Amino acid sequence: MSKKILLLTIPIIVILIGCLTALCFITDDTVNEVYVRHINTAEKRLSEGDYQGAITYYQKAIDADKTQESPYICIADIYYYNMNDLRSAIKTLELGIQNANTENLRSKLKLFEQYLEQQSPTDAADNKLKSDTPKGTMDIALVDTFAAFSFEKYSEKYTVSQEQYLNGVYTVRYLNLGVLFSYDETGGDKLIDSSTGKPYKWAMPSKIEVDDISTLIYGLSEGVGESEIKSIGADDIKTAFDKTLNKNLMTFKYKNCKFTVECDENGNILESNCYNTIVPEVSANKSEKIKVSGKIVNVENASPISGATLVFRSGKNNRSGDAVLTIESSDGSYNADLEPGDYTVEVSANGYNKEYFDLYVSNTGSPIEKDFSVSRSLGSGQIRIVLEWGESPSDLDSHLVGTTGDGTTVDVSFTNKTASNSSGVIAQLDVDDQSGFGPETITLSDTSGEFTYRVHRYFGFGSLATSGATVKVYTSDNSQPTIISVPDSVSGDWWDVFRIVNGQIVDINGAVS
Repeated sequence: MSKKILLLTIPIIVILIGCLTALCFITDDTVNEVYVRHINTAEKRLSEGDYQGAITYYQKAIDADKTQESPYICIADIYYYNMNDLRSAIKTLELGIQNANTENLRSKLKLFEQYLEQQSPTDAADNKLKSDTPKGTMDIALVDTFAAFSFEKYSEKYTVSQEQYLNGVYTVRYLNLGVLFSYDETGGDKLIDSSTGKPYKWAMPSKIEVDDISTLIYGLSEGVGESEIKSIGADDIKTAFDKTLNKNLMTFKYKNCKFTVECDENGNILESNCYNTIVPEVSANKSEKIKVSGKIVNVENASPISGATLVFRSGKNNRSGDAVLTIESSDGSYNADLEPGDYTVEVSANGYNKEYFDLYVSNTGSPIEKDFSVSRSLGSGQIRIVLEWGESPSDLDSHLVGTTGDGTTVDVSFTNKTASNSSGVIAQLDVDDQSGFGPETITLSDTSGEFTYRVHRYFGFGSLATSGATVKVYTSDNSQPTIISVPDSVSGDWWDVFRIVNGQIVDINGAVS
């Protein structure tokens, strides 16, 4: 059952039953079935070592029934014991206490807060892992990062502490990571943008060196040999003496990375500061084309638009250059093969405004899904507001409140989708999205008076500041929308985006493009 339908239905149930406590005896088999299905899927993903997948489905279970303690505890344990992320674990438990508030949640939170007070999050999680984990076990979350992260992803997640570009090699260190990353284009791969002296967004490191290999491989005090490395699922394991380096080296492949680690003459890795290199095998440094697909949708009803044309141009904000690719979409969907880089996508369809979108194609090896939402031309004096965001939080809500020039009160949201006066409907919530991304759309037909447009984080993990939310504002006298991005400074669950005063957009809170 949709939570918003439930919220609208509660007053009626109260009237019919006469007592709010009677709601405790009403069961919703559909909700329970959805919850159990997501829990089962999450547990299967966890057993397979797919920690991010497990978190995703535990979150879906919470969306189905936020009063159950189990998924919060499971997510917190994954963050702490498997991903070395104590702060995310604590945030998850805090959310669980807000929604469920059980003794187990409070006890777990108290324990994790003690860990945070005693040590840095990395040390606490690392020590716990080392005490409970068989020797030879790898830090899977860190290896997955090495295998998949491009320069852009590292830059987004970590703060640079030291960097240098010399003789065709860019090296960088990040705070609290203990790793040296090298991007080497002397072998022929073009990895460095000459205009910035930094790697391209999509570039993968040519070589990764870990300062303390014991942070990656557990059990070095007892020695880690070929048998232990093999037991974690590594293959192509070899041990040999390297004359050039004058070292005994163990090489192996694990989770799309090739490892070379110094060992003793018996093939045991013993020293925490030994020579090591890690090379991601999935090469995002080659200009292989990436599959990009998605839909062209109407912002008024989120349905696909037939007969749309998409023109892809290389570079940001390139609205008139030569097209890299042109696609005619008959059914509202598209598929494109594009090299890594920035693109401007022109989308047009009969009866709709021509619009332009920035698209960044990152060569991580995975297909990219990207929808483009466009608006029909507005009537005189109309304003259309479209909210879009990322995967989480799962539900952001649009609210438009105010008073028209004739004194009509407007309070439009999912609880009250229309506002009317003697002339008819003057404001309405066209689309209410509850599962991430949007669009969520409000159209205002009477712009006389004063109104405030607000965004509310209704449910889901993550905050408004990290949601990637943007608000597109269309007016009848401008074919291109004003785009407002949520500022980093937003805290809490509300973002007052702008006001409308007699048809003019004022008091904008956010970056505008």
